[in-house]
Amino acid sequence: MRILILYASIGSGHRVSANAIAEALGNLAPEAEVIQEDVLIRLPAIDDVIPDVLSALALAVFPGVYDRLWSSERLAELAQSVYELKPIRERVQQLLTEHRPHVVIGTHAFPCAIAAECKAAMPAAERYTLIAVPTDYHLHPYWPVNHVDAYAAPTYTARGELIDRGFPEQQVRVLGIPIRPQFGDASQVARLRQQWDLQEGDKLVTLLAGGGRPGPYVGILSKVLQIINIITEARYAHIRWHIVCGRNSPIEAFVRRQTADAAHVRVFGYVDDLPLHLQASDLVATKPGGLIISECLAAGKAIALLSLGAGQEAANARFLQDMGVGLYAENAQDLIRLIAELLADDSRLQRISQRAQALGRPRAAIELARWVLELYRTPSHTQSS
Repeated sequence: MRILILYASIGSGHRVSANAIAEALGNLAPEAEVIQEDVLIRLPAIDDVIPDVLSALALAVFPGVYDRLWSSERLAELAQSVYELKPIRERVQQLLTEHRPHVVIGTHAFPCAIAAECKAAMPAAERYTLIAVPTDYHLHPYWPVNHVDAYAAPTYTARGELIDRGFPEQQVRVLGIPIRPQFGDASQVARLRQQWDLQEGDKLVTLLAGGGRPGPYVGILSKVLQIINIITEARYAHIRWHIVCGRNSPIEAFVRRQTADAAHVRVFGYVDDLPLHLQASDLVATKPGGLIISECLAAGKAIALLSLGAGQEAANARFLQDMGVGLYAENAQDLIRLIAELLADDSRLQRISQRAQALGRPRAAIELARWVLELYRTPSHTQSS
């Protein structure tokens, strides 16, 4: 059994979800061959630049344009023109020919849509099972419904949107967004808080200023730097602040200089054990990426939104606010005040944390992996048309 997981390296969420699905499948079906592939074309010397430029343009430089386009019915037409781009289409076709998968899983709409069209052109006996796994809380129009066998929906609202578009309701399950399996284990949180010299009653805010790629964080850097300038003041020393800068060395160096005399602020670069950092926190400040907010919810954490984002991130932010687990203020000073007020009110913080935990789905990846194996073993559950 060969399973091909296709993602696109615009941001890191699609890749992290792909990794989580692959790990869950490896645990449940060690005999299966699970392959992960990034469908973006790799160009010498600038292969890591293109995704960051695209993210920065969409989320920071032209957020209004992107937001209007993302919510427009014309997005499906634009998406179709992207599918027709020869390099991307040939890349997906090459991967399908090379690996000859029995199952294809798409964590990004573009490769999923191309895989659906390629499947439709194949003889029926050679078709693979195609499973779509959106990694945001709202489905935009370019997620395909034709020639897809199953959908792992992030929410019941998304499930309803798919059914309204004509997708068979028996072939969509609300599983959440697949995240790293470490979120099911909080056994090391106490050790980590002790290692950080956190005393009983101390409140910890983890602020995510960067991640695996700098591009998606360009739009929040100005606000992050404003926040850092404010929290170094003595009046916020009763709160512990952890700033995670990701793989952005210049920002990390700058933040370290800015906070050198603030004992209540600790600075990190890229952290491999982010699940533990989130679980050990009392509140997480972040941009509204689908993967990271899913991880925060799985950890049962209140979330302070550093921006309302654009496009899919704006939809994610609305979801958090509608569910009552997301704080937001346009002004950095006002956002810090909201954070401080919440952390000073233990009963309110507990209520929001419980609400977040109820929304979280730490076992999404393992539940999806079980369904993938079920679909493969019982092909009558799928639609091959």
